[in-house]
Amino acid sequence: MASLSVEQVICQLAWNTLSATPRTMKSVDFDRLFPDIQAITNAFRKFRPTVAPELAQLLQGEASPTLQELKEVSAIEPSTDTWGVYLAFLEMEEARARLYTGTGTRLDGGVESRVRNYQHGSALSAKVREFLDLGFEIAHIGIIFSTPTPPAADLRLCRALHRLIEATFTYAFWSVYSVKDTTQYRYVMEGLCFWGRILWSGMALTCRTP
Repeated sequence: MASLSVEQVICQLAWNTLSATPRTMKSVDFDRLFPDIQAITNAFRKFRPTVAPELAQLLQGEASPTLQELKEVSAIEPSTDTWGVYLAFLEMEEARARLYTGTGTRLDGGVESRVRNYQHGSALSAKVREFLDLGFEIAHIGIIFSTPTPPAADLRLCRALHRLIEATFTYAFWSVYSVKDTTQYRYVMEGLCFWGRILWSGMALTCRTP
């Protein structure tokens, strides 16, 4: 992949993710809101997101980024008046670290309220809770994509964009938790992990499709 801007990289990857997702696995809203890559680009430009600056380089690298490199990405400061996509890192001594990709799109409290959930251990996803109960700790939460909370007229489109970007990073870094290796969609979607699923195997907690 030639060197591209962060907008070009993310929009192309988002379109690849949406195109590769079987219809039975995604809401019809995504096909209506984002019928082509230009619609994704238009939404990107409309909401003018702040994106961690290292992402474009990491996503275009020949080698997969390590979890440490992802942890060191310049995180965006959480705010009550912004929405965002974040990476959560769970660690335990003598165990392989776990990666979770999520979004915070609440009207009351924005992405900051989602970060507070992790700090207080409340309203967590089932898999994150499961691993915390096993003794893992939340070592780091980094917001890597963020927009101002949209006006009422744009709530649906902006929330859909965040969910699409969440799914995009979920597959790019293969933070996908699979219940069974024989799950059919796994073999459809794993091609979206650029460096090979095996490099990331066993680190995932997310279960998100568009």
